[in-house]
Amino acid sequence: MTLLKTVLFSWMESIFITKKIAKTEFKYRNVISLLKSNNIRYTKEEIDDVVKEFKIYKESLKSIEGNMKMVKITTKKVETVDDISWVKWTDKSKKIFFKSDKNGIGDGEEKVACELGVKIQGQNSHYDLMVNFNGIYKECDVKKLDVQNDFNTGKKGRDFIRNIKTKHILLLEAFILFSKSNLFTEDERNILNVTEDISPDELSVGTILKLHNMCIMVNSKMNNMSSSIPKIKPFENCKSMPLNIYYLICKKINIDFPKEYEAYIDVIHILNHMEHEYIFEPDKFMDDLNNLTEMFNDTTLIIVDDKKGYAFINKNKIKFLRVTRGNPRFKVIF
Repeated sequence: MTLLKTVLFSWMESIFITKKIAKTEFKYRNVISLLKSNNIRYTKEEIDDVVKEFKIYKESLKSIEGNMKMVKITTKKVETVDDISWVKWTDKSKKIFFKSDKNGIGDGEEKVACELGVKIQGQNSHYDLMVNFNGIYKECDVKKLDVQNDFNTGKKGRDFIRNIKTKHILLLEAFILFSKSNLFTEDERNILNVTEDISPDELSVGTILKLHNMCIMVNSKMNNMSSSIPKIKPFENCKSMPLNIYYLICKKINIDFPKEYEAYIDVIHILNHMEHEYIFEPDKFMDDLNNLTEMFNDTTLIIVDDKKGYAFINKNKIKFLRVTRGNPRFKVIF
C-alpha cells in the first residue's frame, strides 16, 4: 500500500494546494488512469482506504489552516543581537503576559502564537505551533532559554534519547564490573569506581567528559588484554580465532572448554563484557550525544525573551549540552 499511498497523496495534495479540494469530487477514473500510467493495479476498495486516510490527515490540519497566516516579518521590527535576529514584540500581543501560569504551556508561548496568528497545539502534541513559512507548514517548538542559553526538550527529547540511554546503562554496568576486577590496576579501578554514582538520567558536561575518557581507557585495556590471549584453531578447516571467541562457542554449543586454557578464564570474562560499541569506538559515545540535534531536523526552534522578543533559530546554532532528569538539554550558540 506504500506505493499507492505515495501516488495518491501526491495527486490529492496537488488538488488541495490549488484550493480545488472543496469543489472537486474524487473521481475513480482519474485515479485509475493515474495508477495505470505508473503500472500500478489496485482495487476500488484499496483506493478508497487511502482516500479516507488522506481526508483524515487533512481534517487534522483543518483547525490550523483556518487560522494560519504567512509569517512576514518587516525589517523595522528586527533587531540583531549576538548574531541572532530578534523580532520585537508588537501591540498585537501587548495584553498577553510573557510568564505562563498554564499547565503544559511554556513562558512566551502564548505571546509568540499571538504574534504569528496561530494556535497553540497543547501538551498532548509533540510540537508547540504549526507555522506557515511562505506556503510551507513547519512544526515549531517555543523555548525560553535558561542561564546558560540552554533549554529542555521534555517528552520528545526523552523518546529521542531512549536508545542511547539503554547503551549508557549497559556501559555503566560494565564499568562497575571492571572497577571490581583485579585485572585492572588500582588507578584504573579508582577511575572506574565513580560510575556507581552516575545515573544515565543525570549527565553533566563534566560527567560526559569523564565517561568518554573511561571509554578511551577501557578501549586501550581491551587491546592489551586481547593481545595477551592466544589464538587457536579448534576445528579442522577453520581459521584461527581468539580464545575468548572460542570460549563463547563452547558455551553456545555446550562443549567443554579445554583445561589447558582455564588460566585465561578471568581475562576472557572481562573481554566478553567489553563487547560494547562505545568501548570499540570511544568517539561514538560523544558522536551519538552530539547527533541528538537531529531531533530538530523537522522542527523549527523559536526562542523567546521577555524583553528582546522572539527569534527563529537554525539547527546549526543548536548544540547538545547535557542530560537532566532523563531529558537532553541543548544550548543555543550565540
